[in-house]
Order: sequence, then C-alpha cells, then structure tokens
Amino acid sequence: MPTYFHENFPTAKGWVFNVVPWIVSILTSILSGVLADYLISKGYSLTFTRKFIQSLTFGGSAASLVAISYTSSFYGSLFCMAIAVGSCGFHHSGILVNPQDIAPKYAGSVFGIMNMAGAIPGFIGVYLAGHTLEVTKSWAMVFNQTALVCIIGWVVFTLFGTGKKIIG
Repeated sequence: MPTYFHENFPTAKGWVFNVVPWIVSILTSILSGVLADYLISKGYSLTFTRKFIQSLTFGGSAASLVAISYTSSFYGSLFCMAIAVGSCGFHHSGILVNPQDIAPKYAGSVFGIMNMAGAIPGFIGVYLAGHTLEVTKSWAMVFNQTALVCIIGWVVFTLFGTGKKIIG
C-alpha cells in the first residue's frame, strides 16, 4: 500500500494513507461484532451470520480493489483503499472466529492450521505482486489479481463454510 501511494502520489503525506485505512478497519471491526450479535439475536444461524459477514469482507475488498484501478486522484484512491482495508475489519466476526464455532475444544489448533494455510497466499501474493509490477508496470493488474483472490475465497467459504459444530 505505501509503495502504491508513493509511486502514484509522491507529494501526499505518508501518514494519511498509512493511517486512514486502519482507522476505518477499527470501526468496521467493532461494527462487525455488533452486526453479528444482532443477526444471531434475530434468529439467524451461525452459518448464515458467518457467511454474510464474510461476504461483506470479501465483497467490499474485491469491489474496492477493482475500483481503485479506475481512479487517478489521491482522495479517490485513499477512499477505495480505506474501504478495501476497512472491509477486512468485518473478518473479525466472520472466518476469524469460525474455529470456535466448528471445533470449540480444539479452536486453537484449528485456528493455527487455518492461519498457516491463510499465510501461504500472503507470501506468494507478495512475490506475484512484485513480479506482476515488474512485468506489466500495472498496479491495476495487482489490485485485480488480489480482488480475484478475494472472490475465490468468498466462493469457497460460501460453498463449504459452516457455523455448525464439527469436532468436539
């Protein structure tokens, strides 16, 4: 994120694009818990609640990452990036707490395995982003590839995710 802003908006204040998206993320993290509690209190299943919240995460991130490809202004880019990072805040009431739903006695172990598997796209993605930038010189391509990863994650979780207890 800082590299994108430094390359495209060299006169912009670094603290703005390094702080604003994360402030939005704090707010959406809190909002996600309130929303999840509300949905559960209204009788929605844990599975529906987790999938709905995670749809906000993946959908908001993917849409914002695609949108940033079409903006050339600093404030438009900052807005899109704030929405993309802020959407990730919903993750705290989606997949992140799902191990406690599916394996209450083994939630720590399930979370560890899940976190390890989730880290793989993280380090591969950094390599691919660098390679893509080197070859295409296109941040739009990087953002669209990341949006595609979000969409694939959303499809997989929507098809196979559950909030029902599986183990223990």
